[in-house]
Amino acid sequence: MLDNSVPPPLHFNPMVPGMPVDRAAKPFRARRPPRIGRPRSVEEIVFLPVTHLAELMQTKQVTSVELTEIYLDRLKRYGPTLNCVVTKLTTAHLGQYQFLWPIRLQASAAPLMSTAVLPSSM
Repeated sequence: MLDNSVPPPLHFNPMVPGMPVDRAAKPFRARRPPRIGRPRSVEEIVFLPVTHLAELMQTKQVTSVELTEIYLDRLKRYGPTLNCVVTKLTTAHLGQYQFLWPIRLQASAAPLMSTAVLPSSM
């Protein structure tokens, strides 16, 4: 066991010494998520990757307000069991989302501008 006076490492490298590494520069090509339809149940929506949620929002199949309400409902249902919420703000912030949604559509801002950031594994 290390003494508390030992500082934490400033650099962590998980590579095994002598392991060959391909250092050739390769371009990053972001792929567009597949065209998806809105899932039938809320339980399917909550486990979608954020790229799929963005696609649903861009195609206007779901709004940020709907997503926020879905995740707030899950917090209400599972929060006491998981005990993982420090502060939950709902009514005032939901009003802000409802205000921002039309602005996001007009300004064509980033698709997840007004989406609550919540873990999808809840």
